[in-house]
Amino acid sequence: MDSERGVMRTLPPLPTWATVAMAWALYLPLSWQYLAFLGGALAALGAWLRQRLPMPPISPTSVRLALLWWVWMALSMSWSSAPLRDQGVHVWHYALPLCMLPLVAVTSAAAARQALRHFAVVSVLVAALLPWLLADRITGNQRIVFSLLLALAVVFAVIEARSLQSRRQRALWAAAALACGLGLVIQDRRSGMLALPLMLATLLVASQSGTTRRAAAIAAVLAGTVLAGLAVEPVRTRFAQGWVELQAYRSTGDVATSMGMRARLLDQTWQMVREHPVIGHGVGSWRGLWRERVQGGELLEAHTTPHNEYLLVAQQGGVIGLMLFVAAIAAGLRAAWRRGPAGHGVLMVWVAFALAALFNAALRDAKIALPLMLLGVLAWASTREPRH
Repeated sequence: MDSERGVMRTLPPLPTWATVAMAWALYLPLSWQYLAFLGGALAALGAWLRQRLPMPPISPTSVRLALLWWVWMALSMSWSSAPLRDQGVHVWHYALPLCMLPLVAVTSAAAARQALRHFAVVSVLVAALLPWLLADRITGNQRIVFSLLLALAVVFAVIEARSLQSRRQRALWAAAALACGLGLVIQDRRSGMLALPLMLATLLVASQSGTTRRAAAIAAVLAGTVLAGLAVEPVRTRFAQGWVELQAYRSTGDVATSMGMRARLLDQTWQMVREHPVIGHGVGSWRGLWRERVQGGELLEAHTTPHNEYLLVAQQGGVIGLMLFVAAIAAGLRAAWRRGPAGHGVLMVWVAFALAALFNAALRDAKIALPLMLLGVLAWASTREPRH
């Protein structure tokens, strides 16, 4: 921490308005998120290079593992059959997490905490506007992002409420959490519905000491989740629809349902992994191999990822790439856990990413990756000790 404070004494922090703008950009189109993320990262990197100072230690182990993983994926270009453009796009996307480092370095803790409060507030506004937004104004993966962000807003509002002494303020933040939760129910994507119980369980376990209390916390969240799933019709309907689609799935022929297409994607990608299990097919190779093998309609052929980041990494980089990828995530989770209450926000973002990666290309798809990385920057920066 001493070296980190030394960096922060020399490098001027981003203006508070620029930090808060990151929070407001989370629900905006991708171009605005790129501007907030890369603009801040480049400005911070320029200041760092001019002064030649070390980066602050954001879980050094996870940083090293992420760098090793990126190097391995970049090396896989040498045996990839994909066009050079596709390879370059993947390598670029996989480098984005490393851009978080300079941005965290120049984001002050106070501004980051303020931005996280703004994130919860803007999420309440989004939840209130969802009936209008869902009328063909947000589509595709952007809906998945809104689902994940609303789930994260619930837990960040809970974290904020727990940190306050005033009953009135705690009640206001509890109301904000409830509003975001209602918005999560209104929207039609399962990602946030699955992520919220897991994040709440993780938060409760991280806040409790002793096996008995932690087991009770998990049991309480599970019971609440089951009851909510049974009582809330939109949630029950959405998951019942997915179950029906899976039962109707056949391994051959055309597939048009959401869960059916996901099942075909997983099946075919697993076959690719088995062909080159150690080093994979090379970065950027998935789409070409998929189109060679797919048998179905235009919807099925149009997919560019298998909707599972772990399988995509294994298909491109083999078991070596997958092990480095999972190890980097695990190291980040461990580092956030070890920071105690100050790291609960970071822990929630890591859990959301790890879960989202099971059902989406959460890193390869910038629509999902950039909001989570921006939120991760704010959460990491908020854990920094006050400057002296």
